[in-house]
Amino acid sequence: MQLFKNEFVNIELRENNFLYVKWTDKTADMSVDFFKQVNLWYIDYFDKYAITSFMINTQDFKFAIIPEVQEWVGTQIIPKVIASGLKKLAFIVSEEIIAQLSIEQTMSESKSDEFTLLYFDNEAKANTWLNS
Repeated sequence: MQLFKNEFVNIELRENNFLYVKWTDKTADMSVDFFKQVNLWYIDYFDKYAITSFMINTQDFKFAIIPEVQEWVGTQIIPKVIASGLKKLAFIVSEEIIAQLSIEQTMSESKSDEFTLLYFDNEAKANTWLNS
Protein backbone atom coordinates (compact mmCIF):
# COMPACT_ATOMS: atom_id res chain seq x y z
CA MET A 1 0.00 0.00 0.00
CA GLN A 2 1.38 3.38 -1.04
CA LEU A 3 1.69 5.70 1.97
CA PHE A 4 3.51 8.63 0.35
CA LYS A 5 5.37 9.43 -2.86
CA ASN A 6 7.05 12.51 -4.27
CA GLU A 7 10.26 13.38 -6.14
CA PHE A 8 12.42 12.59 -3.07
CA VAL A 9 10.95 9.47 -1.53
CA ASN A 10 8.56 6.56 -1.98
CA ILE A 11 7.06 5.05 1.18
CA GLU A 12 5.08 1.80 1.13
CA LEU A 13 3.55 -0.56 3.63
CA ARG A 14 4.27 -4.09 2.45
CA GLU A 15 3.09 -7.52 3.59
CA ASN A 16 3.69 -8.57 7.19
CA ASN A 17 3.74 -4.97 8.46
CA PHE A 18 6.97 -4.21 6.65
CA LEU A 19 7.74 -0.53 5.98
CA TYR A 20 9.65 0.15 2.75
CA VAL A 21 11.29 3.50 1.98
CA LYS A 22 13.16 4.30 -1.24
CA TRP A 23 14.97 7.62 -1.50
CA THR A 24 15.63 9.08 -4.97
CA ASP A 25 18.60 10.89 -6.47
CA LYS A 26 16.58 14.11 -6.22
CA THR A 27 17.48 14.13 -2.50
CA ALA A 28 20.54 16.18 -3.48
CA ASP A 29 18.09 19.12 -3.53
CA MET A 30 16.03 18.09 -0.49
CA SER A 31 15.67 20.36 2.54
CA VAL A 32 16.56 19.40 6.08
CA ASP A 33 12.98 20.17 7.07
CA PHE A 34 11.57 17.66 4.59
CA PHE A 35 14.06 14.98 5.70
CA LYS A 36 12.97 15.54 9.30
CA GLN A 37 9.27 15.44 8.30
CA VAL A 38 9.71 12.02 6.66
CA ASN A 39 11.42 10.75 9.81
CA LEU A 40 8.51 12.01 11.91
CA TRP A 41 6.14 10.13 9.61
CA TYR A 42 8.04 6.93 10.45
CA ILE A 43 6.86 7.28 14.05
CA ASP A 44 3.25 7.65 12.91
CA TYR A 45 3.49 4.66 10.56
CA PHE A 46 5.02 2.43 13.25
CA ASP A 47 2.23 3.36 15.66
CA LYS A 48 -0.58 3.03 13.12
CA TYR A 49 0.51 -0.21 11.40
CA ALA A 50 2.40 -2.13 14.15
CA ILE A 51 5.54 -2.31 12.00
CA THR A 52 8.40 -4.57 13.08
CA SER A 53 10.55 -4.70 9.91
CA PHE A 54 11.89 -1.67 8.06
CA MET A 55 13.86 -1.42 4.79
CA ILE A 56 15.38 1.88 3.74
CA ASN A 57 16.76 1.88 0.22
CA THR A 58 19.41 4.59 0.03
CA GLN A 59 21.11 3.45 -3.20
CA ASP A 60 20.26 6.77 -4.85
CA PHE A 61 20.33 8.90 -1.67
CA LYS A 62 22.35 12.10 -2.22
CA PHE A 63 21.46 14.08 0.92
CA ALA A 64 24.30 14.53 3.42
CA ILE A 65 22.81 14.38 6.92
CA ILE A 66 24.46 17.09 9.03
CA PRO A 67 25.63 16.15 12.57
CA GLU A 68 22.81 18.02 14.32
CA VAL A 69 20.22 16.10 12.31
CA GLN A 70 22.09 12.81 12.88
CA GLU A 71 21.80 13.41 16.61
CA TRP A 72 18.13 14.40 16.29
CA VAL A 73 17.31 11.13 14.46
CA GLY A 74 19.23 9.19 17.12
CA THR A 75 17.46 10.83 20.04
CA GLN A 76 14.01 11.71 18.68
CA ILE A 77 13.16 9.09 16.04
CA ILE A 78 14.93 5.80 16.67
CA PRO A 79 13.88 5.43 20.34
CA LYS A 80 10.24 6.00 19.36
CA VAL A 81 10.20 3.44 16.54
CA ILE A 82 11.95 0.96 18.86
CA ALA A 83 9.24 1.58 21.46
CA SER A 84 6.63 0.97 18.74
CA GLY A 85 8.08 -2.42 17.83
CA LEU A 86 11.08 -2.13 15.49
CA LYS A 87 12.98 -5.44 15.43
CA LYS A 88 14.85 -5.42 12.08
CA LEU A 89 16.19 -2.51 10.05
CA ALA A 90 17.80 -3.12 6.65
CA PHE A 91 19.64 -0.39 4.76
CA ILE A 92 20.39 -0.75 1.07
CA VAL A 93 23.62 1.23 0.85
CA SER A 94 24.13 4.45 -1.04
CA GLU A 95 26.46 4.69 -3.98
CA GLU A 96 27.34 8.22 -2.86
CA ILE A 97 30.06 7.89 -0.22
CA ILE A 98 29.34 11.11 1.72
CA ALA A 99 25.63 10.29 1.95
CA GLN A 100 26.43 6.71 3.02
CA LEU A 101 28.84 7.88 5.72
CA SER A 102 26.22 10.30 7.06
CA ILE A 103 23.68 7.45 7.21
CA GLU A 104 26.10 5.21 9.10
CA GLN A 105 26.99 8.05 11.49
CA THR A 106 23.30 8.71 12.07
CA MET A 107 22.68 5.07 12.92
CA SER A 108 25.70 4.94 15.24
CA GLU A 109 23.98 7.68 17.26
CA SER A 110 21.22 5.20 18.07
CA LYS A 111 22.92 1.89 18.81
CA SER A 112 20.54 -0.42 20.63
CA ASP A 113 20.27 -4.09 21.50
CA GLU A 114 16.51 -3.85 20.94
CA PHE A 115 16.70 -4.13 17.14
CA THR A 116 19.08 -5.55 14.55
CA LEU A 117 20.57 -3.29 11.88
CA LEU A 118 22.25 -4.69 8.77
CA TYR A 119 23.52 -3.08 5.57
CA PHE A 120 22.97 -4.72 2.16
CA ASP A 121 23.99 -4.03 -1.42
CA ASN A 122 20.62 -5.05 -2.90
CA GLU A 123 16.95 -5.41 -1.99
CA ALA A 124 16.76 -9.17 -2.62
CA LYS A 125 19.29 -9.93 0.11
CA ALA A 126 17.59 -7.50 2.49
CA ASN A 127 14.16 -9.03 1.77
CA THR A 128 15.48 -12.51 2.51
CA TRP A 129 16.88 -11.37 5.83
CA LEU A 130 13.79 -9.33 6.83
CA ASN A 131 11.52 -12.32 6.10
CA SER A 132 13.68 -14.85 7.97
